[in-house]
Amino acid sequence: VDFGAIVDGIQLWKQFLLVEMSSKLESDVFLAKEDIEVLVKRFMDVESQEGRKIRDRARELKAMCRKAIGKGGSSDRNLNAFI
Repeated sequence: VDFGAIVDGIQLWKQFLLVEMSSKLESDVFLAKEDIEVLVKRFMDVESQEGRKIRDRARELKAMCRKAIGKGGSSDRNLNAFI
């Protein structure tokens, strides 16, 4: 697993949030707490398809991170190559 792919996934997630909330952004950096609350409630809704997809993707990213930092993973190999 390439750690770069994980970073790309995180960047994609950030872009999704920005696109999702772009009409409500007060600045380039901050979302209002009410907007964050709406997003969190949507993602945590156990009965929604959207929430399920997001949780599934989070599990996939978790597994990718564990592989990257585990023995033989990309982070392990890169650290060994650096040393």
